[in-house]
Amino acid sequence: MTDRSTKALGCLPPHPADKSKRVSFLSAFGPDLPLPEPVRDWTDGETARPEFGNDKNGDCTIAAIANIIIGTMKEAFGKEWYPTTGDALSLYYKLTGGKDTGLVIEDVLKHVMNNGAFGHHFIGTAAIDPGNVNDVKRAIDWFGCVDLGVDLPAAWTHADSWTMDGYFPLNKKWSPGSWGGHCVCSEKYDADFIYVWTWGEIIPVSWDALRSYFYSADAVLTASWIKRGKSPANLDLSILEDRMAAFKA
Repeated sequence: MTDRSTKALGCLPPHPADKSKRVSFLSAFGPDLPLPEPVRDWTDGETARPEFGNDKNGDCTIAAIANIIIGTMKEAFGKEWYPTTGDALSLYYKLTGGKDTGLVIEDVLKHVMNNGAFGHHFIGTAAIDPGNVNDVKRAIDWFGCVDLGVDLPAAWTHADSWTMDGYFPLNKKWSPGSWGGHCVCSEKYDADFIYVWTWGEIIPVSWDALRSYFYSADAVLTASWIKRGKSPANLDLSILEDRMAAFKA
């Protein structure tokens, strides 16, 4: 088993619902949507990437953005491109004011939409209930990725996959957040798992673990993905773009 107990985390709790400006996936696209593909893998067999400093710094929210852009560029353009660890840490410390404090996922997504990251912009994001497995799958299937927030339990510090195996609610190691808050992203799922990028590797996460410990999920739309025709043609993306105005403000 891999010991990840010393890895840095750095995802701060989300804003209260009455303060958040996240646009919901349901309100953007409606309830009557086609089912996602039963299996989707946009990783092209890739299993290792840089950690982007998240081994020692709490820049997991930035590392997730880097991984999202890497996957988008590779799939949309067939281009191998990686920001440097210095680029990732520079953006992180710019947003934190020079302190290793961690960041809120919503704030990072808003910054990338308004200002870009590593020379790339997001044109929209849509918030998903992590308990809605089909919508999480749709985000990956249709847009190539999903950005995720998780309250990690200490029981997973040495786990090679994040599942509910051995779950015992009275054991404090299984308490949500007993390890800490973390941000990851995914470009791959199948019937049993969603596979998340974190600390330079892919970790399988069971769907019941996603429902139990993940508190946020955001579909991320990039211009390159849409312009290259990767998203389904029957989706009215203009609705989401219109609703992004409030999020950007």
